[in-house]
Amino acid sequence: IYKLVRLKTKVQEAKDKLENAKERITAIKIKEEYIGKPPTDFFEVAERYLLGLENEGTRKGRKSIIGKFKEFAARDKLFFSEIDVRFLRDFDKYLSSKRLNKPNTIHTAFKVLRTIYKYAKAEDLVGDSPNPFEKAMPKTVPTHIEFLTEEELKKLIALKIDEGLMRFHHRNIFVFAAYTGGIRVSDLLNLRWKNFDGKHIKWQVKKTKESQTVKVPVIALKILDYYKGKNGNDPENYIFPLMKEDKSNDPNIQRKHLEAAEASYNNDLKILAKEAEISKNLSSHVARHTWATLALSKRIDIALVSKILGHKSIKQTMVYTHIMNPDMDKAMDKFND
Repeated sequence: IYKLVRLKTKVQEAKDKLENAKERITAIKIKEEYIGKPPTDFFEVAERYLLGLENEGTRKGRKSIIGKFKEFAARDKLFFSEIDVRFLRDFDKYLSSKRLNKPNTIHTAFKVLRTIYKYAKAEDLVGDSPNPFEKAMPKTVPTHIEFLTEEELKKLIALKIDEGLMRFHHRNIFVFAAYTGGIRVSDLLNLRWKNFDGKHIKWQVKKTKESQTVKVPVIALKILDYYKGKNGNDPENYIFPLMKEDKSNDPNIQRKHLEAAEASYNNDLKILAKEAEISKNLSSHVARHTWATLALSKRIDIALVSKILGHKSIKQTMVYTHIMNPDMDKAMDKFND
């Protein structure tokens, strides 16, 4: 009887504590208050977090980061209580010395892990302990952004390429992106004629799932005119003939087709750079950087540049102001007067 009375007293104390904290009282919460919460496994929560991501590419990249974290921890279970500032700083050193990751790659990994930690906190799985990532976040370093000048872009346009070669289409796609808002290659390859109304390209951005509309400039319209004569009769046809049509609508098959097309595109861009005598490392993203820098050099308002690029904030776009600023050039030219 004494044991039962003591148990009842402790349960009532747990209930009173929850009431004083103005928390919703449930049998589970009383049990947790009485015997304590079971430790939560970080990797188990990370799996649930990954399942909630819609974009396959994002999920794949973040799964790789979680894999690195598990490899460092050297165990299948890692409780949140074990993740402290010292543990994270050791992980930072591991990524740098063992994995040979660059500072910005390490910073990205920490951002993903911090997001999972916040996700767990929102689910009330961590408790009130401070987020150790806030004190252990590694710093970023300025990155070199590759872009083409207008003169280099004209050299690429002027290249004589056999229309039967895939490089001909890859050159056209790069030029189209460099003049049409820096559309990402994953979106370009999926464009169909139904996305073009004669003046604008309208599509859903693969990365953000947001709708975007960009007016097509004259030089890019000429590229569309060429393809319109080849395959523009059916609105369901791809504008650029690089993607294999998949009638099954299987997302995994479509993703493989896209990855193969992107790889071929990026390989050919290296060859095109040599042929055009451009001593820069061309990739699909360089077209996006090229449009942004050209837009700012033409004095297009940075807010509009940011909106056309689909950035969430102008802060993302500000990086381009540091690599091409006509006002700074004019200021330095004063020394030549």
